[in-house]
Amino acid sequence: MRTIVAFDDTGSPGVDTSSNWLKTNRKTYVAVILLSEQIEQLTNSINAGLKLIKAQYGIDEFHLTDIMNGKGQWSVMEQTDRFGTFKVLCEVFSEYYIPCVAQTWSKESYDFNNINASALPDFENLDKYNYEHVAFYLALIKSVKYLYKKNLLDTAYFYCDEGIRKPGVNLSFSFLKNNSVSFEESKNNIYLQIADFAAYCFNKSQMLAVKENKTESDWEILKCFQNSGFYFLDSVEINVPKEQLNSELYDYVQWHNHVYVHRN
Repeated sequence: MRTIVAFDDTGSPGVDTSSNWLKTNRKTYVAVILLSEQIEQLTNSINAGLKLIKAQYGIDEFHLTDIMNGKGQWSVMEQTDRFGTFKVLCEVFSEYYIPCVAQTWSKESYDFNNINASALPDFENLDKYNYEHVAFYLALIKSVKYLYKKNLLDTAYFYCDEGIRKPGVNLSFSFLKNNSVSFEESKNNIYLQIADFAAYCFNKSQMLAVKENKTESDWEILKCFQNSGFYFLDSVEINVPKEQLNSELYDYVQWHNHVYVHRN
């Protein structure tokens, strides 16, 4: 039985926040790890949903940014129906345990972590000076470590949404043995659409956590994310009263986690 790891990128380029951690030029790569025992049922559920919306609206891809903002193919659907679609997807994913890893990197991350890029060993097939490449490479390493510990690495398939490479490109890495990372268009790959969902949830959760004057809709979105079945293995989850969730708390938690990681 196979395990599937799907990567997608996210970020909020040019959007300023009151957080010192959410750099405007950051790039985050999220990897969803789909375990063999859940792949068939999960794939069937997503395909069934796609069949329904294609028949009614001509939409052939779940892309959460478009769903939430009414862009692209999703512009033909009313806002209430789009939000309903989002909630249904969260309910579908809530039936599963989907481990995820995430890695954020920006131009400032090298100096912040006291890393001289020129002193790093070269990355296989990637550019260690390119912060987007670093984010993907580190997310890949994190996923490989998880798979290795679970004895799942040899049976894993790796997919990444197009971006740092064009669709149809396969990148080989020595630590993947006989496997490689296949870059594809998300519209042709159900697993990448799941990764897109997780990546959006990750980034949107950050942006809403530091947002001032959150609306009831914001709180509903955060609650849906929390119950969606995506478990970020390398992130810190805290439960606090609504009035305490702000940029100061977010930055404190990020700093505390950063210090813990570097001390251990």
